[in-house]
Amino acid sequence: MPAFLFEGNPIEAEDGETVLSALLRGEFDVENRCRVGACQACLLRSNDPVPRTAQSGLHESLVEQGAFLSCQAKASEVQSAERLGQEWAPRFEATVSSLVWATPDVILVEFDVPDWIAAPGRFVHLRHESGVSRPYSLAAPAWGPSSTVRFHVRYIAGGEMSELLAGTKP
Repeated sequence: MPAFLFEGNPIEAEDGETVLSALLRGEFDVENRCRVGACQACLLRSNDPVPRTAQSGLHESLVEQGAFLSCQAKASEVQSAERLGQEWAPRFEATVSSLVWATPDVILVEFDVPDWIAAPGRFVHLRHESGVSRPYSLAAPAWGPSSTVRFHVRYIAGGEMSELLAGTKP
């Protein structure tokens, strides 16, 4: 059976199991959502080598810090892991500049984000001051001094983030 350390705790994994699956089976509270590597919610880090395939799509600054997608890393290929922590990710203050209902269940939300250079397709975690957080993929950046980025947000009645965004005034 493969084994690795998670924040000093020995974890035994099943053959072929991912780091994330082993941690969830062990009832560790590890943030996760899609479990296919797209949302990047399950990021962990290691001081030891990790499989490059578990770093696919990550910004180079995260790779340099040993970050990896725990849903993509086989437990047999990781020696140790720990939570990444919010201090590892850059944070930017944003202001809603436009909110348009494209369809009854899709909101086009534009944010002004000073001093940020965005790239389409990159995942970001929108964090509301209330603590609600959700990952979204950038739909379109506007290059230049305006630093405007756009998200297509599927409105889900009762969904914490979509309800917050739907009620926001630019």
